[in-house]
Amino acid sequence: MAIKPATCSKKLRRSSVIENIAQKIVQEASVHFLMRRASSDLASSWLDIGQFWGNLAKILTDADLDVDE
Repeated sequence: MAIKPATCSKKLRRSSVIENIAQKIVQEASVHFLMRRASSDLASSWLDIGQFWGNLAKILTDADLDVDE
């Protein structure tokens, strides 16, 4: 039984369409993941900055500063 060229062509086109859809899904998912990751990294950085300022304020509050001189 021989495969007709038209049948092969339809299968190739269908396969190509499916591959394109799969690529788009992967691209959208990766962009979403990277955006979430970037915002998570940014939030983490802001938390680190806040922690630094909190620690600095505590150190300055606990320090014996002689400001009368």
